[in-house]
Amino acid sequence: MAETSRNSQIKRFNVELWDISKPVPYSKNARINDKAIDPVAKSIKEYGWRQPIVVDKNGVIVIGHTRLLAAKKLGLNQVPVHIADNLSDAKIKALRIADNKTSEYALWNIDLLNEELKELKEIDLNFVTDFFPEKSLDLTTNLDFFETVDKSKNLIIKPFESFQSSALYGLPELRDDKMSDFDLSDVVTFSGDINYTNTSFIHVPLGVAHVEKVDNSRAFYSFYATDDRFEKIYMENSAWLARMINRKIENIVMPNFSMWFNWPQALRIHSCYKARFVARCAQEVGINVIPDIQGHTDDLHFIFSGMPKSCNVIACQAQTDLPADGMVIKLSVIREALKYYENANMLVIADQKRYQQIYKNIGSEFQKKLINVKTLREARRLRDRNKKQGG
Repeated sequence: MAETSRNSQIKRFNVELWDISKPVPYSKNARINDKAIDPVAKSIKEYGWRQPIVVDKNGVIVIGHTRLLAAKKLGLNQVPVHIADNLSDAKIKALRIADNKTSEYALWNIDLLNEELKELKEIDLNFVTDFFPEKSLDLTTNLDFFETVDKSKNLIIKPFESFQSSALYGLPELRDDKMSDFDLSDVVTFSGDINYTNTSFIHVPLGVAHVEKVDNSRAFYSFYATDDRFEKIYMENSAWLARMINRKIENIVMPNFSMWFNWPQALRIHSCYKARFVARCAQEVGINVIPDIQGHTDDLHFIFSGMPKSCNVIACQAQTDLPADGMVIKLSVIREALKYYENANMLVIADQKRYQQIYKNIGSEFQKKLINVKTLREARRLRDRNKKQGG
């Protein structure tokens, strides 16, 4: 009897062609699908309809909101629809959520996926660009698309795996032998097509394209971005490290996880942990690290704990406006950092206005240790101004 019931359900799986205006979007659809519309539209255009939109007995969408939006984007007049008229209202509501949720449990077999993508690269280069755009920059390399780390190092790093540490709160300790060691004279911020001299050291901000133009033996890369992007770096550090390895990057500034002064200290400790963790992971695959100095005067007992004192270059991001009391705190932390790293110069990554604010108020004994590094925005503004004047 049960087998007969199951077979009858399969036989009732009818598909109809509906006018595209007929399916009704569910008003409480909890799935945010804006970013999926273009890939789904490309899939429908390339491979045709292979899954119908599922609606309830009233024509309200149960499964397929993204497919409907993709069809409208393609200018289609009709869409295939299956009516789930044998489900109760409760099961319809549950199916809406279950259909989206079940896909989250699936994982990739990375080795098999790499093999498939490599074969597709030979016959359909656009596939990788369309459906794995974040991997398209790696198409010129011979490394796996989803290479995690240099396999010869036998390193497997998980987001919540900790390194052995004697530092406060178990903060990962950075390796003394993998701290960047530069004799800095001047620093040029790379803005895409800038010409730099043989004596310049090159600052490459996150997001600058054409990094193949840069001599990585005298370049350092900084990662100043929104916290959600940093969280992705922390949670998916193997993929991030792979991109660094693929591009033969040798030096980075420790990623700048936010440590806002008005946050509870527990959150600042957590941000410090994540920044240290990512930096230590980079060191483990051969990348040198420049410490980034952030925090509150209340954090001095832990922000230097486990950090090698011997490095000769440190960095400080100063790309946001601060109130007067915030600047006082930042200046105090910078002074303490220059005392702790007594042989180090500090790269202050800031526009001219903020750099001058720090330089004038830091104290004469520390001024000679500061080096202004232009932000990407200012470097591009100066580049464009020079082009205009030259033209």
